[in-house]
Amino acid sequence: MIVIDQYEVVKELGEAVESFIQKVSRDGAGLGIYLAVTTSRDGAMRSAARNNFKMRIGGFNFDESELSSFVGRSSYKLPEEHKGRALVKTDSIHVMQLYTPVVFETEKEYNEKLKALIFELDQKSSEEKAKEIPVMPEELTVSMLPSYPGYEKTNRKVPIGLDTDTLQMYYLSMEQTPAFVIGNAKTGKTNVIKNMLSMVSGEKVYLFDNKSHELAAYQSRENVVYASDKSTVADALKQIEEDIFERKEAYEEAKLDDVSLSIENFAKTLPPIYVMVDMLQELYENVEEDNSMIDILEEAVRYGIYVLVTSEFKVKKMTRSKFIEMLLASREVLILGNIKDQLLFSYTGVREENRKVEFGYYHNAGVNRKVKLILHKGIS
Repeated sequence: MIVIDQYEVVKELGEAVESFIQKVSRDGAGLGIYLAVTTSRDGAMRSAARNNFKMRIGGFNFDESELSSFVGRSSYKLPEEHKGRALVKTDSIHVMQLYTPVVFETEKEYNEKLKALIFELDQKSSEEKAKEIPVMPEELTVSMLPSYPGYEKTNRKVPIGLDTDTLQMYYLSMEQTPAFVIGNAKTGKTNVIKNMLSMVSGEKVYLFDNKSHELAAYQSRENVVYASDKSTVADALKQIEEDIFERKEAYEEAKLDDVSLSIENFAKTLPPIYVMVDMLQELYENVEEDNSMIDILEEAVRYGIYVLVTSEFKVKKMTRSKFIEMLLASREVLILGNIKDQLLFSYTGVREENRKVEFGYYHNAGVNRKVKLILHKGIS
């Protein structure tokens, strides 16, 4: 049984989906696949598909011609004051009275009682619950992610969004490589960091803010080391160096017991530490273009510290910086805004020029997939 509430949505899903539904309406019943559809307008459905529905029920409509077109001409009229009256077309046209599953006076009361009834039936049911069919929401938030394919409950990857075609969940890994997000101003770079901060609440985070201080509200959070100017940036990088030194010593000691132990596996046994940089260009200015300071982050990555960096499209050539070379060699990248405005990564096959902030591109080994981005709401 396929149930579609508001057929207008089908038209938004593209030609292939609409053609498939039309085929089901024609051939489905013979194969035991049944289709029930609602629509607000008669013209929302192609006549070729509509004619496959032998039984049609038309409720009250201010435009009587809509009703006549849908069920056919009838001497019956549907008065507005008689709620629930409808015309039903079978072999001929009849008047019917719809019933409601609950008694109600207002729409709010109806919704509340209906939810209560559904919950009661759900509690009594012993059947396995049907798997939900994922749909692309108008707004995508972190709390929605578990219902989509590819979802992982992990704090080692940065969630970025859903593939606009397959609804597959995509992530940027922070294991062994930094997570890299690029885009021009006002494309959602800081939003990605906010989403990650909401997922690692309570963990140790070094947070390098931009000149706009959009992340200033997080500086009072427990275990967050906040830096936004030359002095605080230098202090934070020094603390990261100390964390790296401690990890080095602990790793060398652990190898005495297990010579085959890799730094990657050893790092997974330690409490996670995160470094989030918004933006790369401003961090470089705050260390006065000192590559040795920037390259602390390259060593941090090697010793299992999770690093997330945002950057503008134009990355200044930072001579002999191991960390910048690591970023530009990234296999995975999130590209925000118009992908054609940047020259760092290939955009072969992308014809459109995206100007919408709710979309971006997941770049993986030269292949670009358009994604619906995750919107951050509030501080959590």
